[in-house]
Amino acid sequence: GMIGKWHLGLHSSTNSDFFFHPLKQGFHYFYGLPLTNLRDCEPGKYVTELIIPGLRPTNILIAAAIIGLTLHICYQNSLFSKPAFIFLLTIIVLVSFLLSAILTIYASFNCFVMMNYEVVEQPIVLENLTMRFTDEAINFIRTNKDSPFLLFMSFAKVHTALFNTRPFSNHSIHGHYGDNVEEMDWSVGQIMAAVKELGLKENTFVYFTSDNGPHLEEIDPSSGEYHGGWKGIYKGGEMN
Repeated sequence: GMIGKWHLGLHSSTNSDFFFHPLKQGFHYFYGLPLTNLRDCEPGKYVTELIIPGLRPTNILIAAAIIGLTLHICYQNSLFSKPAFIFLLTIIVLVSFLLSAILTIYASFNCFVMMNYEVVEQPIVLENLTMRFTDEAINFIRTNKDSPFLLFMSFAKVHTALFNTRPFSNHSIHGHYGDNVEEMDWSVGQIMAAVKELGLKENTFVYFTSDNGPHLEEIDPSSGEYHGGWKGIYKGGEMN
């Protein structure tokens, strides 16, 4: 069974061949994210802001309103004709609403949960995702306890976007990052408790590892703030 973040792709030659899907790589059950934990999956966050700071729907609409007002003032002062004013205003409205719509629905395309080959949630509800992953893991162990099994549990944390189930929000003295670590620790404890409860503890090999380096808080690159920390030769290390 594979539960959690896959992030190794889905398709190869066509958009429906599932060539890289977990079930085509030896797994018999999959519940999780076919992509990574994208910033766009967090409500109110847009990955485009890492490239163009401030590029979000509200700012686009504000800019369009300012441009529209400017065009109106120019028209009132006879700087161009009424047809030209209507044409330019129409272009501004269409472009701004198109960009805003693209940014708004982008998450729906990339943020989804799959069960085997079926999309069961789109967009993702991040808040209780870790608890659902934990429930799926425990159910898989219970279902397969009478025969040898392998469970690959790949958490979507600790990774930006950071997210928590409500009991773990504002719980750690180490802030939002600490909340995420505590919830992941709780999840590991629940899974290990299930292994022990089912009498599998002495006959189960558990391996815990991380696929990234030390976490560094994500900082808006436009601010020029230093990304503290160091890991190897790469400045700033990993953000996960």
